[in-house]
Amino acid sequence: MSFAVFGVFLLLVLFGSLRWLVPTLVAFAVLVPFTEGLVVAGIDLKYIRLLSLAGLVRLIAMGRFSLELNQVDRVYLFWVLSGFAVFMLANLNGSSFVYRAGMAFDGLVLWALARWALNADWYGVAVRAFTVALVLVSISVAAELYSGSNVLGAIGQPDALWRDGKARLYAAFDHPILMGSFFAAVLPLVLGLWVTQKISKISALVAGALTVMIVLSTSSSGPIAAMAVGVLAFAGFKLKSWVYPGLIALVLIAGVLHFLVMEQSVWLLLGRLDLTGSSTGYHRYWLIEQTVNHFNEWFLVGTRDISHWNVWANDVTSMYVLQAITGGLVVLVAFFWMCWKLFVRLENTESVDPVALPPVLQWGLFCSFLTQLASFMSVAYWGQTLVLFGFWVALYSSLPRRRSAQPEDQSRPAVVGSSPKFQRPAVSPRSLG
Repeated sequence: MSFAVFGVFLLLVLFGSLRWLVPTLVAFAVLVPFTEGLVVAGIDLKYIRLLSLAGLVRLIAMGRFSLELNQVDRVYLFWVLSGFAVFMLANLNGSSFVYRAGMAFDGLVLWALARWALNADWYGVAVRAFTVALVLVSISVAAELYSGSNVLGAIGQPDALWRDGKARLYAAFDHPILMGSFFAAVLPLVLGLWVTQKISKISALVAGALTVMIVLSTSSSGPIAAMAVGVLAFAGFKLKSWVYPGLIALVLIAGVLHFLVMEQSVWLLLGRLDLTGSSTGYHRYWLIEQTVNHFNEWFLVGTRDISHWNVWANDVTSMYVLQAITGGLVVLVAFFWMCWKLFVRLENTESVDPVALPPVLQWGLFCSFLTQLASFMSVAYWGQTLVLFGFWVALYSSLPRRRSAQPEDQSRPAVVGSSPKFQRPAVSPRSLG
């Protein structure tokens, strides 16, 4: 069944309208489990990878693919590629190469396609992508809430997980927390569209309600807390000039608590977070604590084994810790550097076209990013969520710029295209096909 769905989507990618290319890939990512694919000569070819590659080959063959890389793009590329390089230094074998190359591919191809498409029609691509994702997943979640079984079982996805008598739904995602984290970040964007009247109030109300339903259906404290962070941050739009003072104050408060007030580490507060009555917040605290305590084991190129850390099931449930364990200090710093670049880009409104992207909507994007920063404390992205994170980064990086704004780089921007002589023409939404 999953192969038939793949075939239909492949036809859409190869012959459908280019303006629907990226939304089609996003739709497939949230509809079909990431584990589905073909095995050829021992190589696991995931369907989403094949579809993304098909889309990229189509654009290159048409002579339409070109990218102008900005600072955010370069830092993102450095994070992905350094993660691959450092992991290979520590694991020199064929299986490690295939595994890590696949992860790098997941992080890069949809990102590259989205960067191309968003440059031409930022608003249209973003709305179409999130609309199809929200509709498909909400239908799946609502059907499972009603019937008690996952309607995607026909394409290989099992029913909901259960913990302490509570169902934890995850549709086609790899885990409930991954699904909840993705849609928790969507809610501030929906709020921004509602306030700016980019969509009707009824559409915004329905989209917001469906988003909340999806997040709550995961019965996971991490996504619920992250969603609350996003909503509270969005409500503080009029205080956005206090972002940097607030960030400094937060760091100072955490430092005072850690060094002067609390007898244990400040991240012990994570262990006390329980919004569902069955959370594993203490596991998150202990994971961070052990990562700090074993700095000497992972700082160079990461570490292969954490079994002696006494972490439950060796489960790395933090995006931040995952960078340290799999890539060492270089990759961890690269990840924080990327997050900082995104933070600054989304907070700064001076270079963004206020007509194409009103300040309130940009604030919604900023809050969606804060939501993901909060989610990174409780989950490490993998599978289709890593693919979709590439779309998020492209969305954040491609903010419509003021026509009078000077390029952020004084040097000539890097251009990646199908031909070294190709010059990207002025693009309108209609030119997408």
